[in-house]
Amino acid sequence: MPAIKVTPEIIRRSLLEIFNEFRIPANGRLSVPVLEQAWRRTGLRESDLQQGISAMVEDGSMVPVRVNGELVLKLTERGAGFATSPAGINEMLLSLKTKRVLRKTRTRVPEGPKEVGKRRSD
Repeated sequence: MPAIKVTPEIIRRSLLEIFNEFRIPANGRLSVPVLEQAWRRTGLRESDLQQGISAMVEDGSMVPVRVNGELVLKLTERGAGFATSPAGINEMLLSLKTKRVLRKTRTRVPEGPKEVGKRRSD
């Protein structure tokens, strides 16, 4: 099976799905440790999380903030709007399908070598 290309859009969708999972509204905050723990369930790499956070901070979808010395990420109006726009919802459905494929690939048991074209002699 060919490798699945993890695009920046898949990473963004996965991040937004985590914010949605915790019911974080626009201008709501999520601590980085909680986000990192939730990210592990996606099956994506830790470096993908860092890439996604950087991209979303850069485009204004989220803002890093320190609260009582802890780093938290604030979902902006822009980020929340992206998660709920019709185009965003369609992309989220596509992302969920992609996640299902990723999950199946992780749990698939590899088959042993097949002897193609050989017959057992009688």
